[in-house]
Amino acid sequence: MKRVVEFQRRGYWFLFFSMLSLLEKDPLLNANDIGITKLRENAEVVLRFIKPLLPENPTILEAGAFNGNDTAKMAKMWRHSSIHAFEPVPQNYKILRKKCRRLKNVHTYQFALSDKRGTANFYVSELVSKPGISVGSGSLLEPQEHLEYDKNIVFPKSLIVATDTTDQWAKQNNINKIDFMWLDMQGHELTMLRSAINILSTVKIIYTEVEFVKAYKDQPLYWDVKDWLNKQGFEVIALDFDESHAALGNKIAKDMRYFGNAVFINKNYRKTLSASV
Repeated sequence: MKRVVEFQRRGYWFLFFSMLSLLEKDPLLNANDIGITKLRENAEVVLRFIKPLLPENPTILEAGAFNGNDTAKMAKMWRHSSIHAFEPVPQNYKILRKKCRRLKNVHTYQFALSDKRGTANFYVSELVSKPGISVGSGSLLEPQEHLEYDKNIVFPKSLIVATDTTDQWAKQNNINKIDFMWLDMQGHELTMLRSAINILSTVKIIYTEVEFVKAYKDQPLYWDVKDWLNKQGFEVIALDFDESHAALGNKIAKDMRYFGNAVFINKNYRKTLSASV
């Protein structure tokens, strides 16, 4: 049985927690070992799901902003928010800046969040059919299985980009909390999170891309990200994939989806929401 839950406005607290309770108890919905809402791979659906879980004026960190499409959607969804969008590739950053130039609640940064302040190689991705135009598969990690699973994308070059840790950036910019993290870093998410321990304690919701195979060299997989975040006090509340599929790992056929997206919630924050119902 598949049930897709979409939340469009605030005030749905009772429904939200009732559904989480149902998901945890109903064995037909419990195919992923714990109750997890199944979402479609669609930014609008994800944002509508997350909206009632956050305050009206959240501080949002977006790592891997690419062309700013998701940035603009978040700026529209939370008009009183403060969004910090990071994109290290010059070609992408130029597009991001142009798209967000009139969004006064968006702040952009041309560097990558990582585990150190300095520089690093960034592997730029392009469509085979459109050489010279960067696409969203670029990473600080060298491509590996990605080359087999998506042969329409190539990585013709690398470039040196600036890097910083989230904690150092937050301290330097007097950012004392992040309500929501939107992470699309092509396998580098966990490395970034491990260097954000101080600010992570303030985070309420994390939306992150995850992989089921080593699309990039030495990258952590979904299970590694989930296990580490569990130890930091977060739990999964929504996925756009089935964990049974993720568990196939390298047995996933080359024409099937090898990545997905997951929503995590801070367990302590979830308790405060439950108490407010």
